[in-house]
Amino acid sequence: MIGSHERWSRLWSSAARYGLAVVATLIAFTITVAIRRQWPAPVFLVFVLAVALAAWYGGRGPSVLAAALAIVLTKFEFKDPIGSLQIQGFGDLIPFIVFLVVALVISLTIEALIRARALAELRAAEIERMNEGLRHVLASRRLLTAEETERRRIARLLHEDVGQLLTAVRLNLQRLISPDRAADDPVVRDSIGLIDETVTRVRELSGELRPALLDDLGLGEAVEWYANRQASRAGYAVVVDQALGDGRLPEPVETAGFRIVQQALTNIARHAQATKVQIVLRQDQKGVELAVIDDGIGFDVGDARMRAQAGESLGLVHMMELAYMGGGIIVITSAKGSGSTVRVHFPLNSVE
Repeated sequence: MIGSHERWSRLWSSAARYGLAVVATLIAFTITVAIRRQWPAPVFLVFVLAVALAAWYGGRGPSVLAAALAIVLTKFEFKDPIGSLQIQGFGDLIPFIVFLVVALVISLTIEALIRARALAELRAAEIERMNEGLRHVLASRRLLTAEETERRRIARLLHEDVGQLLTAVRLNLQRLISPDRAADDPVVRDSIGLIDETVTRVRELSGELRPALLDDLGLGEAVEWYANRQASRAGYAVVVDQALGDGRLPEPVETAGFRIVQQALTNIARHAQATKVQIVLRQDQKGVELAVIDDGIGFDVGDARMRAQAGESLGLVHMMELAYMGGGIIVITSAKGSGSTVRVHFPLNSVE
């Protein structure tokens, strides 16, 4: 039914275009007859307008029909012998040849204008899509920057303020341990142990929120520190192969790159059952390449993408969002039983 409806729509559209050419030519003929009754006027003057109208609204085919119909009507009505289509000599052909040339030039010119307009509209739409994409990227980067700024503030608050307060409490408790209060020592010592655990946990939370190494030394050092810490916790071997040079990368790249590694290692610890993990960081003239490779059980990427679209596989969605926010392109490959690879390319010129 849909295909039949489309065919009828195309037929009606084509009929309307050719019908417009016929009507415009007949109107031009009527106007020409009325004008020539008053004073001698060029025969093909109004017909040229009819051809132009047919070309603009109908295209090449309707314009050819309008020109042919104009020649027939003109020869039949205005050329000797009147009411006949016969050609008496070459001189009778000259006006028709001139009209055909003019009609052809007009038709081709209008066709070129229509194509130029369509191309301009297409380019304008492409530019608008690019601008929309850039606006999304800029908005995403501002969001990422704002989020990381808040993480940095909370991390410093935990590390400096909360950590200092806990340390002060610990020192006060240590002063309570004395020979004349030996009975209280187990309780006090247990309290000191709890405070030490709390301080350690506060420092871990601070590092999770925003590691100081990322701000102080850059992406390579922060990734190596975090990877080794995660490896000792999860029980796999990790190798960090980095060649980022001595300079610092743009902050969006460092932030997005570190967060992607963080999420990838979290996914490996939860699901991959890997024994070996390799992290590669490379920088060249084109940009920064980041890869996280494991030898785990792998997974079905297509199924994971479907679950991500359904809002289930949040880790995969998070990595894609981070790559987008940093102006990068992420490619995730995996197969069951063959491990997984997360590759990200950050073009540096996109974040300058």
